[in-house]
Amino acid sequence: MNKEIYEQKFYNPYIKTDMYKEVKGIVDKLYPDTIILKAKNPSRVRRHIVMYVINIIASKQGVIAISRSNTLITSLKSNWHTYRLAIIALDLMIGTELVDYQEGQNSMFFDKGFSSRIYANSKFNSYFGDIVVVQPEINEEDVMDIEVNKKDNALLVEMGQHYLEVADRKSKVLNTEYFGKMDLTHSSIEVPEFIHNVKLTRIYKDDGCGRFFQCFATSYQNVDKETRRGVLINGKKTAELDYSGMHINLLYNRVGKSSPYTDNYVPVIEELGVESSEELRDIVKHCIFVMINAKSYKSYVVSFNKKEVNRKKVAALKEAGLSLKKVYDTFCIKHEDITQFINSNASISLMLEESNIMQNVLMELMGLGINALPLHDSVVFEKGRDSEVIKVMEDEYFKYTGFKINVEYKNKGSKQWILTLKPKPL
Repeated sequence: MNKEIYEQKFYNPYIKTDMYKEVKGIVDKLYPDTIILKAKNPSRVRRHIVMYVINIIASKQGVIAISRSNTLITSLKSNWHTYRLAIIALDLMIGTELVDYQEGQNSMFFDKGFSSRIYANSKFNSYFGDIVVVQPEINEEDVMDIEVNKKDNALLVEMGQHYLEVADRKSKVLNTEYFGKMDLTHSSIEVPEFIHNVKLTRIYKDDGCGRFFQCFATSYQNVDKETRRGVLINGKKTAELDYSGMHINLLYNRVGKSSPYTDNYVPVIEELGVESSEELRDIVKHCIFVMINAKSYKSYVVSFNKKEVNRKKVAALKEAGLSLKKVYDTFCIKHEDITQFINSNASISLMLEESNIMQNVLMELMGLGINALPLHDSVVFEKGRDSEVIKVMEDEYFKYTGFKINVEYKNKGSKQWILTLKPKPL
């Protein structure tokens, strides 16, 4: 990145400020070279601190989500932004109490967690409380020069930087013209933290992903089904529509076919010889996702030992007389046409295709004046326009893949964790 940019307006995909020099000057004084001892280039560490500061200022609640993982990149990642320097900058801000820190999810790889949050505090506000940031203006032509539903855009490496920048501009349009005009509340929670700051960005890995993530604070996308059911958009009750077995359908589409099943998981469950239930379907679905994303059969099995919630799934399968190997073998029997994708790490590129389709869906819904929020491969929307949402979801999937898919209601009611064996024939 050209050094002269730091004498001009600060810019990133969502915010800009005419007061960059003021912010940089304060950061330079707070963090001189003498206290940045772990980096050969302290000025680059300060740039990361400035980046964090301006994003905190831009957040209405003075909080941003941060990650200690080095696997995620953004479309406008600059050549001075490195994982190591970003972590040094983050630790300096936390260590000097310029920000308050809330540790995120525990991980064996990140001793301080990931998906954590940093907050403005009184010290932060004493230095930066008068800084003003604004949303950049977006021209319509900025998002019309490339189609995001091109079939050859399955992998990030095939799309190129231009695709990413246009896709990112479309996300900005959704934020300013769509999500920013939605008032989110909840039917039973007075101040639900997870619906604050609904401003979304797409996060990419070098071989795919591209999913929508919430920019600040706790993501509503990770909230349990029971809580999500009570989300209100502009005071109206919501429903949730979901693509049925989207990833498996996309795999069939890759080999030029449609899935032969209305529900891709039920045939596997029936072949396993157990009575279908929502809970068993969820376990089998999770097993299949892991199979597709794992690099080997061994890693598929090992992944179920890492977290207690996954160990419980194994125990539930065992209680029903099943095993991880049985699920694995049965899926390969019922979905023989796509077994080439087992242990292929395909889920990363599938998530990219999923988010491409969802972005198209959201752009169409915005044009129709239908308020909706994305949750991976489903949308939460204002009740009353169900048929229109179904049509948009089905149409956009067909435009992207050339194949049809079923759209179904999700999150209709709570279920109990029960697995029931079918009675054996006499």
